[in-house]
Amino acid sequence: MCPLHPTAVRFTSIAIVVGAFLAADVSAQVRYRVEEVIDGESLRVAGVGTVRLLCVDVPKRIEAGRQWSPDADEVVLFLRAFVAAQAVALEYDTVRADGAMSALAYVYLPDGTCLNAEIVKRGLGRLNSEL
Repeated sequence: MCPLHPTAVRFTSIAIVVGAFLAADVSAQVRYRVEEVIDGESLRVAGVGTVRLLCVDVPKRIEAGRQWSPDADEVVLFLRAFVAAQAVALEYDTVRADGAMSALAYVYLPDGTCLNAEIVKRGLGRLNSEL
C-alpha cells in the first residue's frame, strides 16, 4: 500500500508517512510501460491510457484565475527523468477512474518506490486525500 493511501494517512500523520517512506513489494504485479508524462500528475501508460496519480496535488501550468506556476515545469521534468520508458505497476483504490475517464492509481517503480509519495517527499507536490 502506498504511504499516501487514505487508510495509511488516516492512522498516521503526513510527517510519519513521508518520513517512514518504504518501498512496496510490487515484484509480482503486472507492469506497464510509461509512454509519456502528460503533466505533473498524469502519465500515458501503454495498455491503460491516461493515469492520474492518486492523492497528489501539484502546481498546474494553467489554473483558472491564477498565474502560471513555474513550479509546474519542475514536476514535469522530475517525472520525465524518474519514469521515462520505465515499466511501472499500478495500484487502484476503490474509485478506478475520474470524470475524464483517466485511471486513478498509485504508481510503483520497478524498485517498489511509490511515485505518488516520492513527489510529496521531494516537496514537488502536496498530499490531496480528496482524490
